[in-house]
Amino acid sequence: MAWCSPISARILVAGLFAVTAIPPFGPFFSELGILRAGIDTGHGLAVAVFLACMLFAFMGLTRLIFAIVDGRPRAAARTLRSVSRETPGVIVPPLVFLGFSLWLGLAAPALLHQSWNAAAAFLHTTR
Repeated sequence: MAWCSPISARILVAGLFAVTAIPPFGPFFSELGILRAGIDTGHGLAVAVFLACMLFAFMGLTRLIFAIVDGRPRAAARTLRSVSRETPGVIVPPLVFLGFSLWLGLAAPALLHQSWNAAAAFLHTTR
């Protein structure tokens, strides 16, 4: 894929990092909060299982994405290079979503934090 569409390949790898919660993307901080809550409440086994599952998911997704990105294109794909140009309509939407995830990780607005805290308080009182 990197040979046929290098920009899309880079976006795909950045999306992999965003989905698998690599810092500074938004999911990293929520997973960090889960780990902190598990450790604070003494659920060490659950934390260990959570970390093992996250590592397993990261390794599986990384293996798949890098096989796609680094794989050699078939002969038919090499001839389509001029047909499959990367247009802004293909590149811009994933970049917008990556930027949004990065923004949530680095500078989530106070209203969003208040909403998360209210939801957590509601769930904690309903138990």
